Amino acid sequence: MLQYCEALASSKTAVSCSFIILVSFIITSQGLTTPAFGDIGIRLSDTCLSMLKLVADNASGARTECPTYEELLVLFPDNSEKNISGDFIIKDGIVQRGHTKFINHFKYYEFARTKEITWIDPPGDILEKIPLITITSHNFTYPIRVDSINSTSFEVGASRYISPNCDEAIITANNFIFLLGDTIRLMKNDCNRLFTYFDEIKIQRWEATKHDITTSYKYQLDQFIKKAKIECSVLCFNYSNNLK
Repeated sequence: MLQYCEALASSKTAVSCSFIILVSFIITSQGLTTPAFGDIGIRLSDTCLSMLKLVADNASGARTECPTYEELLVLFPDNSEKNISGDFIIKDGIVQRGHTKFINHFKYYEFARTKEITWIDPPGDILEKIPLITITSHNFTYPIRVDSINSTSFEVGASRYISPNCDEAIITANNFIFLLGDTIRLMKNDCNRLFTYFDEIKIQRWEATKHDITTSYKYQLDQFIKKAKIECSVLCFNYSNNLK
């Protein structure tokens, strides 16, 4: 603890060691030492980042439904300590979180925990410590279970996936404002379905494919043979009569 305070002090950050020690004592006494109590992370998929870079470079025909981190910061403000965990910078032509100056910077949140944190573009060492929502560039579906409901329908998930233990979610960029807000609310309530207005489970149905049999090769070949037999029988009959 003392070494960590000294490291912060040497970096000229406005953090009081005595304050950190005092807060850490209060938090520890309440059993709130995990860096992830109530936190949520929001990140863009690699495909989204690639598309946004192309758009920033004015690549011909480049467009995407993916939001930028600038937009996300306005709609769902990041309240992490940016002087501790990295501030937002222009990187590869788009806004992204810069690198933190500290090793194990997340320990600051163990000792100075006073609020739930919304992480936009979380640092790499935070990703596995918090529930994470990834925004992807396209609509998607996935099977809910292998067996079908009946012979003509089955369950699929669409536009949003949430892991069974409620620590990871993937949503489509389409209608991301609603989906992201709804998913944050759902995950902060342990994925209790009472806290969502969106049902990603859909019933997909299919019908037996109808084929025009007259277009198949076998049908046409059978018809040719049938016609040939009829014509042959007529010719053979006429030939036999001429011989008499």
